[in-house]
Amino acid sequence: MKSSVVKVTAPEFAAAFDAQKAAGGKFICVFKGGIDPATNVSWCPDCVDAEPTIKKYIFDQAVNEKGIAVIECDVGQKAEWKNPDNVIRKHPVLKIQKVPAVSMIADVGVFTIYEEPVSYTHLTLPTIYSV
Repeated sequence: MKSSVVKVTAPEFAAAFDAQKAAGGKFICVFKGGIDPATNVSWCPDCVDAEPTIKKYIFDQAVNEKGIAVIECDVGQKAEWKNPDNVIRKHPVLKIQKVPAVSMIADVGVFTIYEEPVSYTHLTLPTIYSV
């Protein structure tokens, strides 16, 4: 079973979220810092550190094995993200405040949010699928 991963930027996130919510079922949103063009690595060291866990539990298992759709959002460069008016921080449902962040959205409106860095030690299949 394989599902889709939709990659979006922060300004594109609300439309992607609304479309996936309208489609119904569970889906996951992953928020990460953008790639620094000078280093070709994310400006967010916690995002870099969390990448193996996110890859294992979200992309390898949730998407490829369980068929759960994922919206992967690049929150922008550090200055964009730190702006208190960033569209991700102001999203009417999620209001993500730290990256990396992972949230599971279900039809029943339950949201499980894991935000950097300590909570990633608890990010496992049972916790993600418990929603």
